[in-house]
Amino acid sequence: MRTRSRCTVLLVATCVVGLLCIAVMQPVVAGAQQAVTGPTVAELQAQIAVLAAALKACQGRAIKEADAAQYIGLSQAFLRAARAGRGTPGPAYVRAGRAVRYLIVDLDFWLASHRIAA
Repeated sequence: MRTRSRCTVLLVATCVVGLLCIAVMQPVVAGAQQAVTGPTVAELQAQIAVLAAALKACQGRAIKEADAAQYIGLSQAFLRAARAGRGTPGPAYVRAGRAVRYLIVDLDFWLASHRIAA
């Protein structure tokens, strides 16, 4: 599987886990007395285990600038400017010769460090 495919799987997995958490917790939080229809807890746990394995497989992976920009939802130009020291500091990166790569872990850390609590 190519890097772009892995990153797409990772993004989808993250979204699915979030949606599953919302679907399971919403009736509990709202104090709903009705039975919740949908997947069973065992089915959700199995899906989460598969997604967690996919996430673990991607954690140490280095991805290209285009994939990193797509992953964090910003442009390649932003990443280039950040590496050049212009504007907002960007995520950590790895340089091997002319090649620039970003680790998924570093991108996640950078996104978390820029989170603003409401």
